Amino acid sequence: MTSRRGRSNQGAGAVRGMFMFVLLAAFAVLSVIVVLVGARVYRAVDARGSDNYATRTALSYIAGKVRAADAAGQIATVNLDGAEALALSADYDGTVYVTYIYAYEGRLMEYFGREGKEFSLSHGETIGEAGGFASELSDGLLLVSILSAEGRTETLKLYLQSGEGGA
Repeated sequence: MTSRRGRSNQGAGAVRGMFMFVLLAAFAVLSVIVVLVGARVYRAVDARGSDNYATRTALSYIAGKVRAADAAGQIATVNLDGAEALALSADYDGTVYVTYIYAYEGRLMEYFGREGKEFSLSHGETIGEAGGFASELSDGLLLVSILSAEGRTETLKLYLQSGEGGA
């Protein structure tokens, strides 16, 4: 013998089951959306961090080179075939050698060679990626700026211990 009460409970149980299923499905869909959005944000942060790391590493490399060459008249900013460059010179056994640091075709480049020797901008070795490079020397203060591949500019400011740079 089935009472009316039993039949109405069966209908309520089905509704409760359906409600639980919809609630669980909504939770699953929202979880997937949160994971996808989080992954996208992580990729953006990681890409920005990698770009920032590469630019700062290049600036640290340049700072080390400048500190090693910091002597009166050894550091200058020059123009090489239309590219602005930082020139670091040193005398080895009576022969002057120059290290040029410049941007060429989306890369930060370095060339080391005897002073006065002809060379092409493509002959340098790649330090890293760079959309642009600028250097300015004024009253013993060297400013070096690198435009990253992402379009952000990072600047290095160094006060030369020698107090001066070359022409």
